[in-house]
Amino acid sequence: MKVWFFTNEKLNSFLKNLFTINKLNLKKVFAIASGGDFAFNIISLSSLDEINICDIRPTITSTINIKRALFKNFNRLEIIKILSDVKSINKNKIYKKISKRLKQTNKHIFDNCKENNFLKCLKKSKIWYNDSFWQIKDINNYLFYLANQKNFEQLYNNLDKIKLYNNNITEALLLFENNNYDLIYVSNIFDGRTYCENEELCLNTIKNKLKKNAYLLVSTFSNTKKVKNLIKNHGFELCKEELNKSNFLDSFKPSYSFSFLLFRNTKLKTKESI
Repeated sequence: MKVWFFTNEKLNSFLKNLFTINKLNLKKVFAIASGGDFAFNIISLSSLDEINICDIRPTITSTINIKRALFKNFNRLEIIKILSDVKSINKNKIYKKISKRLKQTNKHIFDNCKENNFLKCLKKSKIWYNDSFWQIKDINNYLFYLANQKNFEQLYNNLDKIKLYNNNITEALLLFENNNYDLIYVSNIFDGRTYCENEELCLNTIKNKLKKNAYLLVSTFSNTKKVKNLIKNHGFELCKEELNKSNFLDSFKPSYSFSFLLFRNTKLKTKESI
């Protein structure tokens, strides 16, 4: 199954406002992994104690594993160049530096690649959509952790706090105690049955794992009104939103017009949800 190498949600400005305007003080966060960029972005903004992410797709594990290896072995400017350069003969040099940190499934991407360029090997693997690599050219809007040296150092120093679980969100959250998280982030989970087979179970589980007055951050490209009503009916209060409407041209662009919704967990849990 192909996935995006970089998460294609333009969430950075919304995230920065949460920390600068809303003054969120987050210590424990749970998130959908996707390309790992939400986790990398938020940990570059805040001194978290813990951030757990989940995704059931093995391709996502490969994506995050490769990024971690690059973060650990190259500086910020080198990484930007590596992920935007299709001309240099750099595969063997880069692969040699990161191979010890790669899993065997990741190594096959480079062992079986006849190209001499690292980025071309990523693209030739067919694991990721080719047009998902364009965001490296717009790091200020998409890849906040690479936007400046301060952010990258914050990520580098806290990278080991990010723990990845190969489960769906409900299964992964059930591994943790109730009242554990200050914020849970979900991307597209409530946009259809493809993403979430049991919305009731998922939302009840999310509610249990959040602390009282903690936050649920939702990214959606579906019917925003429907998603808002669904979550409000589970005892969440909408406290901030950024609505972006999609149009015909979105069908031809490598990104969707996502809307972002921030809810607060206000009501007590019911017996049925405990």
